[in-house]
Amino acid sequence: IQEQRIEKLEDVLSVGQKVEVRVLKDNPGKKVDVSMAAKGLKGQSDFEVGQELEATVVDIVKRGLFLEVGAVREAFMPSGQATKGQRMKVRITKMCSGSSAFEVQPAN
Repeated sequence: IQEQRIEKLEDVLSVGQKVEVRVLKDNPGKKVDVSMAAKGLKGQSDFEVGQELEATVVDIVKRGLFLEVGAVREAFMPSGQATKGQRMKVRITKMCSGSSAFEVQPAN
C-alpha cells in the first residue's frame, strides 16, 4: 500500500475505494496474493535462495528483525542484534511457501 509499515489499514484505505494492485502469486482454487506497493518493488519470484541483498532494519520484534530489501514484502531475520534504520548485507536463506515473504541471515 505504501513503503512504510501501516499500523491500521483504515488510516490509509476506505471501503469502496478503487485501487490498483500487482498480482504476486496465483494459488489455483484458493486466494490470489496481490500488492498495492509502490512501483519498482519486486515480488518473491524476482529473488532466489543464496542471493545477497542490501537491507535496512524497519522493525524489531521478539522473534527477530523485519528488513526492507526492495521487495513487496519485508524480509524476516529470525534473530539478530540491530537498531531501526541500520543497514546491513543479508543473504536469502528460505522462501516462505504460501506467501511472498522470505527469510534472511547476515551475509558473511
